[in-house]
This record gives sequence, C-alpha cells and structure tokens, in this order.
Amino acid sequence: MVGGSKDCDICLSPEMATVSLIHFKIIISPIEGKNHKERDYKFELINTSANGTFVNGKIAGERIEIRSGDVIQAGGYKFSILTT
Repeated sequence: MVGGSKDCDICLSPEMATVSLIHFKIIISPIEGKNHKERDYKFELINTSANGTFVNGKIAGERIEIRSGDVIQAGGYKFSILTT
C-alpha cells in the first residue's frame, strides 16, 4: 500500500492535501498458462484515491495493469516501475 497512512508500506507525507491515506495498492500475481515461464508475474495498480492516481500521465481507473517503464503519480510523488 502507498499513501499518507503510517500503516502503508510506502508512506508519503500526509501533509500533502492531494495524498490519500491509502492512495493505491500494487498487486503482484503469477501469470498462469503453458506459454509463460515459472517466474512471469502480472502487476496491477488498485486505485483507492478520490484525489486521482495517474499512470503515464493519464488518470487511472479503479484497476489497471502496469508494466516495467510505467510512471505512477500520486499527488506530487512519482514512481517508476522497473521489473527484471
């Protein structure tokens, strides 16, 4: 979880008015199927903020798949997604 709450895994400044207590979550789940390697995973952003979460400059819906290279913005904070 990412947000202004002290209970979040990544804590943002709660003083910033545009940061929600729980701004977004990232869910990591394995991709199943015979065409995928054992270590393939899918990354999804769960937007829990009424203040808006952006992915690559566009407002995110409630649930969106994210990939390596994507940029997430929550308030004045930006996060780059990097996977190997």
